Amino acid sequence: MTESHAVRRPVPEDRLLDLLATTTSRFIIEPASGIADASQGMLQDIGELFGVDRAYLFQILPGGTAMSNTVEWCADGVPPAIDDLQDLPVAVFPWWIEQMRTDQPIRLLTLDDLPPEASAEREILEPQGIQSLLVLPVTFRGELAGFVGFDHTRSTRAWADNEVSILRFIGSALA
Repeated sequence: MTESHAVRRPVPEDRLLDLLATTTSRFIIEPASGIADASQGMLQDIGELFGVDRAYLFQILPGGTAMSNTVEWCADGVPPAIDDLQDLPVAVFPWWIEQMRTDQPIRLLTLDDLPPEASAEREILEPQGIQSLLVLPVTFRGELAGFVGFDHTRSTRAWADNEVSILRFIGSALA
C-alpha cells in the first residue's frame, strides 16, 4: 500500500480525552492577549496527535462577507497556505458555507468526494495539495463564526466518529 493511500488508525480514546482536557484548559487560564498563542499551540497539539499535515482556523470577518485563515500550523515540510487565504469572499463558496451554517462537518476522504456544486472549493483546495480533509464549523451565539480544519497532503484519511466528536467540542472552545 503506498503512502498516498495509507489508512490511519483512529486515535485511542484516552489520548482524545487527554487532548480535550489539555486544550480546553489552555483557554480557561489564558488571558485574552494570549489567545492567539493558545490557538496556535492547540492546533499543533491536534496536528501532531492526529498526524495531519496542516491545521487551521478560519474566521468569518465582521459583516459576514469575507473569511480569512487566522491561525495555521503545518507539519515539517508542508508549505503554509495562510498568506494565500485572506479576505476570501464568502459568496464564492456557497456549498462550503451552507455546510458550515447547517452545522455539518465536511469529511472528504478525497477531493473526488466534493459534489459538482463545490467547484470553487475544489479550485482553492487542489493547489494546496490536499488529499483528505476534515472541516468543522465554529459557532458563537448561534451564528457561524468560522471553522477549524485539518488537511492531509501526503496521504488520505477517514476520520472516526469519536475523533470528529472530540474535535467538534475543542473547536467550540475557540468560539
